[in-house]
Amino acid sequence: MLQSTTLTQKGQITIPLFLRQRLKLKTGQQMVFLPHPEQPGILILKPITDLISLKGKFKSHKKYNKTRARATFTKDISKI
Repeated sequence: MLQSTTLTQKGQITIPLFLRQRLKLKTGQQMVFLPHPEQPGILILKPITDLISLKGKFKSHKKYNKTRARATFTKDISKI
């Protein structure tokens, strides 16, 4: 389905509802525009992955140790 949109004076566009639903975009989600590497004048619109949405996607056998994490952070920050 082809649908056009208008660029406002503020440089804003509206992504049509059917595309937002198809791409599972949410209100307030960060997006990035990238120029197409081979076709001038073509933009790629890409959602930025929210770090919170990655929670639980990566498994680790190591247990989180708050004391050790704080010590490592303090050690790293002292190098600055």
